[in-house]
Amino acid sequence: MNLLRKVDRLPSRRCSKVLLCATGAKIEVLTGLRCNATQAGHIVRQVVDMDWQLTDIEAALDFLDGEPVVDSSRLALWGVSQGGGHVLSIGARHRDRLCAIIAQVPSCGVEGAGDPPGRAQQAREDAIMRARGLRPLSVPQGVQHGHLPGMDGVPNLRKLCRYRPLETAHLIGCPVLIVDAAEEEVFDRNKNGRAAFEIVVKRNPASQYHVLPGRHYDAYDGPAGQFKEATTKSIAFLQEQFKRPQQQSQARL
Repeated sequence: MNLLRKVDRLPSRRCSKVLLCATGAKIEVLTGLRCNATQAGHIVRQVVDMDWQLTDIEAALDFLDGEPVVDSSRLALWGVSQGGGHVLSIGARHRDRLCAIIAQVPSCGVEGAGDPPGRAQQAREDAIMRARGLRPLSVPQGVQHGHLPGMDGVPNLRKLCRYRPLETAHLIGCPVLIVDAAEEEVFDRNKNGRAAFEIVVKRNPASQYHVLPGRHYDAYDGPAGQFKEATTKSIAFLQEQFKRPQQQSQARL
């Protein structure tokens, strides 16, 4: 899956900032802070592999870092749902490269879709079959077989079960905004998003925590304007954090 398709659209002049956006399905590179969310058709994720997705995000960061039009001191990550957990993981790995992270309704692998009864045993069986060259459990077979509730594609079960962004969240070196849903139904938000915030705010006091009304997917298109609320809050946070590298540079002059 080539997730760097859109980088050839970067402007020829130097950008003041670049935002990298991740969901569980895809990654977008956005310059500036203006973007339009569009529904361009149905995307099936096939096998959901955490390691592959994290590698894609790292590749996008590396690509951007080499672009002469990009100010590498003002790179930010914005992730939603599974992507929210991903940007926390990448923030820990690349703690000196980012000026801000936004994680909306983040799944951090704790008491969520990756931890139902019997999942660990399924993951063990899946790993054994893969290692022996046999048909693994996590082969795309359509939405009726092996996928997580409400999602297309099937997970690499062993990688899903060991997915724990919380374990490295203390390494994140930039301010983080975490946006949770008050009636989160996919996982326990207090053990995922809220727990992540309590970790990152100790190192980064400028970090923020915000709770939206409604359920998990209302952050995308909720009936009470949750998408607008989350986006407005996130853009304001980004604008503030994008100022910091510039202010620090001016202070050194």
